[in-house]
Amino acid sequence: MLKVIELVTSKTGRSRFDLGYTIVCNRSQSDLGITNAERNVREDSFFKTTPWNAIPEERTGVKALKDRLNKLLVDVTRQNFRAVAEDVRSKIQKLEEELERLGPARETSNDQRNHLIKIAADFREITGKAIDSYYGRDPCFQDDDTFRLATNVMAMNNAFSEAIACKGFTRKFRCNSSGSIVAAREEESEVPREAEEVGGDNQDANFSSADNLRTPPSTNSEPYELFRNYPELKAVIGQRKPEPEGIQGGIMQWITEKYNRSKGFEIGTLNPSLLPSLFLEQSRNWRFYASSHVEGVIQMIHKFNYKVLHYCCKDTILAEQLWAILSQDLLPLYKKALDQVIFLIDVEQHGNLITMNHYFADNLRKAREDRIRKQLFNLKSWATNTPDKEPLLRLEDTVATLVSNEGQSTEDLHDTLEAYYKVARKRFVDAVCLQAVDHFLVSSKKGPLWLFSPQLVGTMSDTHLASIAGEGDEAILRRARLLDEITNLKAGQRILAR
Repeated sequence: MLKVIELVTSKTGRSRFDLGYTIVCNRSQSDLGITNAERNVREDSFFKTTPWNAIPEERTGVKALKDRLNKLLVDVTRQNFRAVAEDVRSKIQKLEEELERLGPARETSNDQRNHLIKIAADFREITGKAIDSYYGRDPCFQDDDTFRLATNVMAMNNAFSEAIACKGFTRKFRCNSSGSIVAAREEESEVPREAEEVGGDNQDANFSSADNLRTPPSTNSEPYELFRNYPELKAVIGQRKPEPEGIQGGIMQWITEKYNRSKGFEIGTLNPSLLPSLFLEQSRNWRFYASSHVEGVIQMIHKFNYKVLHYCCKDTILAEQLWAILSQDLLPLYKKALDQVIFLIDVEQHGNLITMNHYFADNLRKAREDRIRKQLFNLKSWATNTPDKEPLLRLEDTVATLVSNEGQSTEDLHDTLEAYYKVARKRFVDAVCLQAVDHFLVSSKKGPLWLFSPQLVGTMSDTHLASIAGEGDEAILRRARLLDEITNLKAGQRILAR
């Protein structure tokens, strides 16, 4: 008996097993008819008597043996089935991700409305970050440059401004830069005098750079691809128009012809309709470049709306159902921007030539001074001994430089047209970018970027909500199956974790 007790309680020795011993009390012949509960009570009483009470309770009795065997089984299972547990966790994660893509259950109108309001709120949040250039606030801005709205719009605005500056005029203005001589009205320079504008920018100084800005010819696949992905845009954009012809020369010859054909009975004055007619012809390319620019911004915003909607929905079917409605509601908003371009064109080309910009007078004065200086430059009769002194001119030579009334009129027409064109061009570019692009397409709360909103969802009827956000039978069955699988796997996971 003592050897048995020593064997159970000993922690060392050659006879010691790694798992140790548990001692139980077997039934006697007289105990065969009693119940298990009675047997357990008798066993418990037995191990409380001397000398058996020296053995720890966790090592005595059937219950202790059962607990030790269960623990051993769990330990063996954990050791040998870790891969099973990991596989269960992985399956649960995948199923939960698939369930999340389905979104919350949308059986009632309230469920459907709340779900769409959440999507609309997320949509507005992404749009606000895109407009404010907060590109570090969401991973979508790193994954796709289409989401970088502010950057894309400004790049397109800059390209439009440069295209108008370098290719917006029909004929090259004559160069009057210092150091060159205009010997006759027919002599034309290859470089426009944009760089000399008083108080203006120098972006037009080298006209040869305009060649690099030429709009690339559109291939048949480009509009096909656009209308294949977004066929609704055909209603507002239509087919791409050909780019205007290349810039022509001979501006003085053209002005002289227009001047001669407009002569009336006036004496010593110009026909008041001549300058507006010249300006209309000189700025006729504006409509193409402005309309093309706004159409390009519309395409970019349309694509942005589509991608943000899918990004926020995560449910392709729901996103396409929403897009089918929103894409049609966006078209009138795009039309307003294009109509604004036509309005600005009409204001500039068919109204009175008006400007309050003081640079017009400065540019006109400078152009006249440059022209007179160049005419007199080579007429110096005597040179002074001091190099930094201006040359001396004879009166008769100076008088001989005076041109005829017709020549003076055409020279003034050129200078006035050029000075006004510069002011009007910059005003027009700013107006298109500020009004047609920024107001009608970007910033206005009634614009296309702000159409999809929680307020719009709030106005939808229950029937309308059900047609858009209601779940089909397939989605309902799919959700139920996913929930059942997740529940069963989690139950198994809890067993493995014991």
